[in-house]
Amino acid sequence: MARHIGIWLFCTALLIGHGRGFSSSSMLDIAKTATASQKLEDILDRQGAIRFCEVGKTTYGRGLVATRDLKPGDLALRIPLSCALIEPDYCDDDDKDDEDGWAGRLAKLLVQQDQSETHAAYTQALPPPPATPARGDWPEAILQEFDSASFRRDIDKAYAWRYRQWERYSGSFADRQSFLDALDLVCSRTIRCGENMHLVPLLDMANHASEQEGGGFYKKMKSVGDEEDCICLYVGYRGVREGQEVTLDYGTRSNEDWLIHYGFQPDRNMAETVQLHSTHKMKAASWDDVRTSDIDLQQLCARQLQSYSTTLQEDVDRIRQCGSTIGEDVDSDVDYRLIMAMNYRVSQKRLLAAIAAKGGRENMSLARKSRMFTSAFVDPAFASDKDTGTNYINT
Repeated sequence: MARHIGIWLFCTALLIGHGRGFSSSSMLDIAKTATASQKLEDILDRQGAIRFCEVGKTTYGRGLVATRDLKPGDLALRIPLSCALIEPDYCDDDDKDDEDGWAGRLAKLLVQQDQSETHAAYTQALPPPPATPARGDWPEAILQEFDSASFRRDIDKAYAWRYRQWERYSGSFADRQSFLDALDLVCSRTIRCGENMHLVPLLDMANHASEQEGGGFYKKMKSVGDEEDCICLYVGYRGVREGQEVTLDYGTRSNEDWLIHYGFQPDRNMAETVQLHSTHKMKAASWDDVRTSDIDLQQLCARQLQSYSTTLQEDVDRIRQCGSTIGEDVDSDVDYRLIMAMNYRVSQKRLLAAIAAKGGRENMSLARKSRMFTSAFVDPAFASDKDTGTNYINT
């Protein structure tokens, strides 16, 4: 479940080709995955799945595409619970001390050899793990582009956590990298139903869109008569036309969590925070602070804007230049991870600029003199809630 959304975050081709476009091997991988997805759909249909969507090409690579017009609240997908991989129970008393042990236990389940037909088909249809900074293969020069010491610490913690999961839950499974890949897939594709985490075939192919963007929602439904329990995906409030993408609202989290676990961040994340450099206790600013009357907070945000080595406008121009270069040349050497890091930095500056701008003329003057508050802040690309292009279906 991953969607690369940003205005300048570019297509799945670059994610697969690691910044250098499609290769013959990546094209074969895509064809192989598409065939595996069709096989999985056939098996799920035989197991009693009900679906009005299928795996198909979307703006962001692949996802779920509606096979007929769907109204708001309509059922898009119904998967029997027996087809899901469910978090195993605790293996021993030590596991109970590991609140994130569900991820390691599900990863172990994902790589085990004695799988059912459904689970084997599901495993074969899975894409590569998301390219997150916590995987440990991002160059130092790109990690520095985040320009955030606190985020770098979060990345290091997530990297260490992955290896602790391997040491605790891999058992006799000897292929460490395969286990870590499975762990990264688990962290980006699971949903919670009741007390347990689930990997739900096909449903986890739904890309993210917030509720405001028309993202749908899921429910665990109890059995009726001879039917078994199931997990259902419902269409969001905009509805979906045939051939358009069916999306799922993944929920609310910080940009740091999006990047570490999913490998992307949303365009406009109202749960975003910025850690402020204060001589007092650690403080975080959020979009809730934009309407603040706290002058000290406004000034602190303005000063933090001054501390960056680049301006907001310079970052925006650089991202646009990289995106233009990639659009013109599929063999571009521009690394998509650089775009991710710069988008993160821009989002932090946008929030700081928004709070500082509410501090009156003094803060506005300070921001302008530092060239940190720029026309990019009021650029429609940043300020407006643009329609995603999904048609409303109310009849």
